Amino acid sequence: MKTNHLHKSSLILSLLVFVAGFCFGQAGMEDVVYLKSGGIMRGIIIEQVPNQSLKIETVGRNVFVFTFDQIEKITKESTV
Repeated sequence: MKTNHLHKSSLILSLLVFVAGFCFGQAGMEDVVYLKSGGIMRGIIIEQVPNQSLKIETVGRNVFVFTFDQIEKITKESTV
């Protein structure tokens, strides 16, 4: 019984460390959407429908929706 409990605790701790590392590894990064019109949107992509549309939320909490035919490219760049 104790071995099973210890195994579960180790698994949960490992998962928490992995999730924390992933989250902090993303710190300082933002999604950048380059538009064919020349515009650039920076923020976090909150929804993406493949080959159809994309929603991006800016730092000011504004949400913009673009169709893929409006988008030149999408990158992830450092905020620093």
